[in-house]
Amino acid sequence: MSEFFILYLYNLLLKNALLQETSEEWEQCEKKMKDVRSCMDKFHQALESPQNKKRPLRDQLGLREKMVTEISMQKAKLAISVEKLQVNCNCFIEHPCMLSDSQELSLLFVLFVIHGLTNEEHRKTKGGMEM
Repeated sequence: MSEFFILYLYNLLLKNALLQETSEEWEQCEKKMKDVRSCMDKFHQALESPQNKKRPLRDQLGLREKMVTEISMQKAKLAISVEKLQVNCNCFIEHPCMLSDSQELSLLFVLFVIHGLTNEEHRKTKGGMEM
């Protein structure tokens, strides 16, 4: 009887540890999503600011190149964070855990759109410099 109880207690402790780890990953993933959203909002504001539009085209081009690089890094970091969370979810749940697909797709879509807009403005700015 005591061996059964010890085994049961061990399993409970293991599940608790996995749950705590998953909870921490969830919080980190949420934080990363908020950071990405904040970063994208800042990029959008910087691109639309009157001060930016008054800057020389070469400076605008440099800013857009930096943004394209940063967006790619943010996209990769978010994908890694989501993967880590899914791995933790799958460790203790019998059926694969899927994050809210709409949330994940929403953020990835926003990154994709901003990346495309930044590339488009980059091409326009670069074209304006060649004239």
